[in-house]
Amino acid sequence: MITHQRLLDLLAYDPETGVFTWRVNRGGMRAGQEAGCALGDRYCQIMLDYKHYSAHRLSVFYTTGKWPDAVVDHITYGENSDAVSNLRSATWQQNRWNTPPKIGHSKWKGVTYDKGRTKCWKITFKLPSGPIIQKRFADEREAAEEYMFLALEHHGEFVRLE
Repeated sequence: MITHQRLLDLLAYDPETGVFTWRVNRGGMRAGQEAGCALGDRYCQIMLDYKHYSAHRLSVFYTTGKWPDAVVDHITYGENSDAVSNLRSATWQQNRWNTPPKIGHSKWKGVTYDKGRTKCWKITFKLPSGPIIQKRFADEREAAEEYMFLALEHHGEFVRLE
C-alpha cells in the first residue's frame, strides 16, 4: 500500500474539485496532467506503483494522512464528485442505499417489472433491522411512491431516490 508521503510526492489534489494531477512525469503522463481514469461506469481509478486506487479513497487519505476505515460514500455523483466536501464515511449498507436506480427496470428507483403477475410492478425493500418487504402494485408510480416513503423513513441522510 502506498504511503502518505509517496502519494504527496506523486500527486497534487484540489479538494474543491476533487481532481488529482501528476507532480512528476510518469510513462506517457506529464507533470500537470490529470491523473486517473474511469474504469467503465465506475469511479475514477489511479494507478500508483503498479496498484489501482479509487480516487475517492485517495482523496480522504491525501487530506487526512490516514486510510479511511469505513466505506467512503459519494453524497452526489457527477462533477466534483471526488471533492472532499462530497465524501462521507458510511457503512456498506448506507453506501448501497445511496446508489442510483438500475437501468432497464423502471424509471423509478426500487421498482421492477414483474412479468406474468396480476400486479406487475414490484418493490423489494430491506429494512435496516433485517426483514424484507415485498409488495406488488398495478401502477408503477404507486409502487415508486411506496418505495420512496420507505426509503425516506429508513435511510435518512443516505436516501437516494433518483
